[in-house]
Amino acid sequence: MPVRASIVVRDPIFEVDVAEVRLKYPEIDAEIDELVEVLRFGYDVPHAPIDRSLLPNMYSIRLDYHPLGANGLGRFLVNYHATEPMMSMNRPYQTFTLLRLIERRLP
Repeated sequence: MPVRASIVVRDPIFEVDVAEVRLKYPEIDAEIDELVEVLRFGYDVPHAPIDRSLLPNMYSIRLDYHPLGANGLGRFLVNYHATEPMMSMNRPYQTFTLLRLIERRLP
């Protein structure tokens, strides 16, 4: 049965995080766009739960910043909420809400 693609929305706090990060990492929008595409069309994306009992359907994923090469691997952490998948022709498969963009302090 064919299903619709997932949708990705951005929480206003996520937009604030992006604006702050953009000052230091001007290519961040392209990296986020790539993540959005993976979430929209990747039906087998492995989601890393934050805390299954306290925060159900809340996940975290590392986001690379490719302009830094190897130094950009896992540079950011994106926290997001995901609805349960729905097999429907009328509704998105899932809705992902990007909540926070956090710069990781790497050695």
